[in-house]
Amino acid sequence: VGSQRFLVQEHNGEPSVCSLRDVVRVCNVFRWFYIFAEDLCKTEVDNGVDRKMRLCGILSLAFTYYARLSAEKRERYAASVTLAWQQLCAADGTEAEQHPKLK
Repeated sequence: VGSQRFLVQEHNGEPSVCSLRDVVRVCNVFRWFYIFAEDLCKTEVDNGVDRKMRLCGILSLAFTYYARLSAEKRERYAASVTLAWQQLCAADGTEAEQHPKLK
């Protein structure tokens, strides 16, 4: 939802820039990465979060949303996703790694 909201805001409120197909794509790509991610990382718990789950989530968002953005918008999108991740971790009581540009 946050990624779709970001795209709509970046395209002057035009809702047709994203659809529920993007949500389905994120889920399908996540599942694919999760199945084939054994070579990418070991399944370890890092700050209370399964590293494989986090990696697959980030790669899925990147594949579906990040890749279609301009360089300028990619920076803002990365910051937006990082902030959402930090808020999620704060609500969960876990510590989030900070994006280097937000330090």
